[in-house]
Amino acid sequence: MKSGFLRWALAPVLISMTLLSVSHAIVVKPGKLDHFAVDVPAGVRAGEEFTVRLHAYDAYGNLITNFPETGKDLRISATGSASARPDVLRAVSFVGGSASLTVMDGKAEVVTLSVYEVGGTVPLHTKEISISPNRLARFDIKAPETAQAGKPFDVRVSARDAFGNVVKDESISKDVRVSSAGRVELKNISFAGFKDGVSVMSLTAEKTGPAAIELKDMVSGISGRTPDITITPSALSRFGLSVQGEAEAGKPFEAVITALDAYENIVYNYSSYGAGVNIAASGKSPISPPFVKPSEFKDGVARAALVYEKAEDITISATENGGAASGQGPAVRVRASGIERFVIQTPEEAVAGQKFKIKITAYDRFDNVIGDYNLRGGDVVIKPSGGGTLSPSVVPASEFTDGTAEAGISYDRAEALSILASVLSKGEAMPMKVTPAVEAVPPPKKEAVAPPKGPVAPPKKEAVPVKKEAVAPPKKEAVPPPKKETASLPEKEAMPLPPQATKVFDVSGISVIEDKDKALFIVKIPGIAAALKFHEALESSGGKDWVRLRLKPAQSRLKETPKFKSAFIGEVKVRKGAEEGELDILFELLPARVKYSIKKAEDSLIVSITPL
Repeated sequence: MKSGFLRWALAPVLISMTLLSVSHAIVVKPGKLDHFAVDVPAGVRAGEEFTVRLHAYDAYGNLITNFPETGKDLRISATGSASARPDVLRAVSFVGGSASLTVMDGKAEVVTLSVYEVGGTVPLHTKEISISPNRLARFDIKAPETAQAGKPFDVRVSARDAFGNVVKDESISKDVRVSSAGRVELKNISFAGFKDGVSVMSLTAEKTGPAAIELKDMVSGISGRTPDITITPSALSRFGLSVQGEAEAGKPFEAVITALDAYENIVYNYSSYGAGVNIAASGKSPISPPFVKPSEFKDGVARAALVYEKAEDITISATENGGAASGQGPAVRVRASGIERFVIQTPEEAVAGQKFKIKITAYDRFDNVIGDYNLRGGDVVIKPSGGGTLSPSVVPASEFTDGTAEAGISYDRAEALSILASVLSKGEAMPMKVTPAVEAVPPPKKEAVAPPKGPVAPPKKEAVPVKKEAVAPPKKEAVPPPKKETASLPEKEAMPLPPQATKVFDVSGISVIEDKDKALFIVKIPGIAAALKFHEALESSGGKDWVRLRLKPAQSRLKETPKFKSAFIGEVKVRKGAEEGELDILFELLPARVKYSIKKAEDSLIVSITPL
């Protein structure tokens, strides 16, 4: 029983063992595609190609090694600037369940890689890939095209790779040096390093012109430079004034006026916004012109021809019209212009044959004493108005000190005397406009100057020696003082009118005839040849030179004062004289140096004028 039981008990085991022994291996293939896995290398840099591995898996994570049999062709796309090759991945490209593709992106960015079935619109798989900047290749420096002197401006510097990506490697900062690279030096250069690949510097420049900044990495040698930054002037601060050290009264001299900012830069655009400049002199006379227009400034500089008429040391100032900017030039010594006239000071009386002192002072046409006449003037010839002789008759120019010469002279006739002065030129006395200050009147005999029916000096007085007469002051009425006329020559003819002359002559016309070298000033006076007497003198007044004709007895019958267009004769004046019955006719001489002569014709008085 026991053995039979055992046989039946073991029987199923034996049967089972028999079945296992006959089973064979079954090949289980991956299921259908469920997802992809993408492998991307670490440290992907912009501008460098990298390989991406694509793996096909079923739902159970089995690599689909037979993808060419079961899979479909795939389309690959990448976002941003990245590109993938090939862009269509054939199923046969998968070997052992994996395929490779190449990706390249020149931009540092995050790229999304997507896998689609060809013709599909829903991605089967996406993968984000971070592209890092490549190595430092250059510095980009951005700065303004223009900046104003003295005002800060920003310069922005970024570290870049070869593809223009900002390199955010902070370690670059320690090896970078910054310097000013333009003609104009930049101030406050201080490099604080890069933050996220960017550095901002605030700079200034004080001079105008091109400025630039340069950065250089001392390890790699990589550098960068800005384009030129044009530094423009700041606002007007003052005027620079340059003038010559000497000038001549009445003659233009140049002043250079420069508009400057606070940093001594020329404000070259002053003409576009300036208000102009007021010009003033420190002396006693006004300066001309008193104003310089802004339009006269060229590139910030104006050149003005100034005229000053007083002989003295002056300084010239320039002030912005309505503004605060100003400037002052160096001292200018204005010297007198050329000789125009002499003023002679004489005693009230002198003794014939005995020396008396006179003073001769040289003046220009602006009434300046010619202080250096001894250096640039000629010897002075002195002549008497009468028929006697002056001794000496020449005062050397070397005798003048500060424009005045003192001379001891004598005259050999006892008569009323005026002294004429002229400049000796080439051995001849050249006529000059002369102003005698006081006539030298030697004491004549009493009967020579007393009125015909006046009191006669007692015989005792006549017996007194001439020397005592010279000392004793004569009665005022015995020697009438000369009429004082501003800058007048003594009269050439001093013929008293005869007491019996009663006819009054009429001036009926004035005319001028002239050619290239000569002019005739004609005063028409019917009946002049017989009895009319005249006096003439040369005068200076109002800055003009005049010939005065004094007629007596005469009156004007002119309807209006004539005017002429002449190279010799300017303004004409006709007026009553100082005494009853006198008529003055004055005409302006235009040339600076002339000679003239006067003669009477049948019905005219003719003045002939010839330039020297």
